[in-house]
This record gives sequence, C-alpha cells and structure tokens, in this order.
Amino acid sequence: MKRYTMLIFALMLTLAMVLSLAAISACGGDDDDDDDDDLVDDDDDDLVDDDDDDDIDDDDDDDDDDLPFWEVDFDSYTVGALPAPWVVTVTNATIDVSALSKAASGNAMHIVDTSTADGDGGAATHPLSNPELAAAFNLEYEMAMTAGNAMGFGMYMTDTTYGDLDYFYVDYEVGKLTSLGEDNGGAYQDCATFDQTQFHVVTLEINPVARTYSVLLDGAATSCTGKQFLDFSPYSVTNGPLVGLHVFAYDGDGWNGTGFVDNMQAYATVD
Repeated sequence: MKRYTMLIFALMLTLAMVLSLAAISACGGDDDDDDDDDLVDDDDDDLVDDDDDDDIDDDDDDDDDDLPFWEVDFDSYTVGALPAPWVVTVTNATIDVSALSKAASGNAMHIVDTSTADGDGGAATHPLSNPELAAAFNLEYEMAMTAGNAMGFGMYMTDTTYGDLDYFYVDYEVGKLTSLGEDNGGAYQDCATFDQTQFHVVTLEINPVARTYSVLLDGAATSCTGKQFLDFSPYSVTNGPLVGLHVFAYDGDGWNGTGFVDNMQAYATVD
C-alpha cells in the first residue's frame, strides 16, 4: 500500500512540474536556450532571440539602396517610333523600338545603320533632369552589335551656343569595348575584349563632381578606370552639368553599326 501511495505522489509531483513549466513558458520565460522557439517573432531589433532580419522596411546597407531613379526597358513601349522625350536624328539610318528574341525577350531600341557615306548615321538622345545626376551615380545598359563597325553610348551637356556636347563615349567595336575621355591624349582607349554580337551589361560609374567615370563590363572592372570627362572649356564657358544620354551610330570614314540597346537604368551609388 505504501508503494502505491508513493507512486501516486510521484505522478502528482510530475504533473505539477509540467503545469509549472507551461505557465512559465506562457508568461514569456524560456530564456535558458539559444533557439528562437516563439511562434511569432515580435521583437523590433532582433538583438536577442534570432539572427534573421524580420523587419518590414529591410533597411540594411546591401539591398534597396541601389533602386534606379530612372529606367527604361522598352517593354512598355509600342513597337515602332521612339516616343518623347526621346529625340531621334537620322540620315540614311533608322532608330526605333523593335521586338527581339533573346533569353530575356521583349522590346529594345534598334539601331540600323549600314551606309558608308561620311556623316550618315543616327542618334537618339534622352534628357535627364534628375537631381541625382549632381552626385555620384551609375548608368547601366545592355547592348549588342549585330553588324557593322561601331555603336556608341555617352552622356552630354547642353551649351547655349554649341548645343549638345558629349562628355564621354563608350563604343562597341568589333571584338572590343572602347572609351573616349580627356585622358589618354583625347584618343580612344581599349577597355576590354568581348564578343560584340552578344548582349553584355555595361556599367558606367560616373562622378560628376570629380568629372570622372569608370567602365565595367558584365559587372567586372575594365582597364578604363577613373577616366576624365572631355574638356569643352575652349568652346563652352560654363562646362555645364550632365543633362542627358546619347545612343548613336555615326558613319565616319566608313564606320557604321547595327544592333540593340536595352534595359537602361541610372541609380545613385551609396558608400
């Protein structure tokens, strides 16, 4: 009889301990382990009970700081003429919006310039008035040249006397990416070698204050680093700010180019 009494007492003691632990857990205890076992992670700063970032704004340094302040992927454009604010100037060439077939299918800007007469060709310019252009920013685009010798991309200022003056060019040429700035004696510099018939991502790291830019190809640095803006001081008193971008294919001594430009975006750089 005594044995059964002790067994009943032990069972009752065990039951009391279980109920007590349950009560402590319900009151927010459970501070004696390293695991996050609450069902709803309701803390604000994730300093104690887990390693995951569960805040709503996700305001860390490596996520949404490079959202573009301007972008054009041409998919929202109707196939045909480029709409305003694009300005197209062509001679024996065409620049429009065309459908394309590639891994990321959709529409793209299509430049067709197959003539060989000096001075022929075309350009499409787009004004940019964003205040972000006054500080360091990146300008990124994809380009592929399917025929010809060269296609170019640059950014310009507008001078009241001389019109649009390009600060720099980055050219697709056969087998190589080149760039023109004030450095290198004002001559083109080879940045990298590549297959120009395939789409590549070109990123321009632009510093308007220092008046320099660097060229990246598919996310990798090239030899065109810290290049200087072209100096127009003999022609322009103001040497004003960057106000737009310029896509072109011009014939000069038989140069021309046919290809596509897509997925343009500009975003501020954050240290």
